[in-house]
Amino acid sequence: MNAVFLIIWSLLPGLLWLQWIYKRDTYQPEPLGTVGKAFGIGMLLTLPAGILNETFGMTAFLTYTVSPNLMDMAALSFGVIGPAEEGLKFGALYLFFFHHKDFDEPIDGLVYAGSIALGFASAENILYVISHGNEVVLLRGITAVPAHFLFAASFGYAMGRMKAPGKSRGPSLLWGWGVAAIAHGAYDFMIFGAAVLGIPSVGYLGLALVLLGLAIKWKAYVEELAFLSPFRPHTQRGNCPECGMIRWPDGQYCEGCGLPLLPVGAK
Repeated sequence: MNAVFLIIWSLLPGLLWLQWIYKRDTYQPEPLGTVGKAFGIGMLLTLPAGILNETFGMTAFLTYTVSPNLMDMAALSFGVIGPAEEGLKFGALYLFFFHHKDFDEPIDGLVYAGSIALGFASAENILYVISHGNEVVLLRGITAVPAHFLFAASFGYAMGRMKAPGKSRGPSLLWGWGVAAIAHGAYDFMIFGAAVLGIPSVGYLGLALVLLGLAIKWKAYVEELAFLSPFRPHTQRGNCPECGMIRWPDGQYCEGCGLPLLPVGAK
């Protein structure tokens, strides 16, 4: 099959998911050039990730290549692959985008974290197609590819919260990386553990539960960070008649005391 077609086919799931993420940034969409840069950096990260996984994974857990067991799979997943790959994505997001002029609202943390992660997953797709054939793209398009941007959501959220004007800063960046590393490790452990046990149905169930939980959290992150955007329309803010707290114009209840509120401007 034509090499150009295989590359496009490998990139397609990541680009489709990227478009879906991009549309969640409704108030101040990011420049496509900056998003594309993040995607490209994510692709390049597969090179150091491969070196780290090979060096520390196969050297530290030699029994993996001889007689794999669940302890080795847990060590490989939670001790090497998860921390290494999410650490690289975290570092790229912080170094190249956190202080970038285009990172100007909280939800941008999810956009750029997702772009880097999807670039990473897309480059992995190319490698998998070379090794296993083009059919693998369909399965990865609904599992591994979205999983990567869901892993990265925790540190994208943490960095996004630090951009929120006049709000508490949220969780630490270390928390964001740690949650991503654990989530990634759990995902890989489901795959490796099911292979060791010879029970693929257990692995599929585990993957589904991990992805579902991450997707629910990602949706919550989007809603919270979008609400905190300085570009969110709120030119006519009002005050709660009970506690005086400033509120958004579309709020139905006061965030301070819970009092039901009339629309701003209503008599």
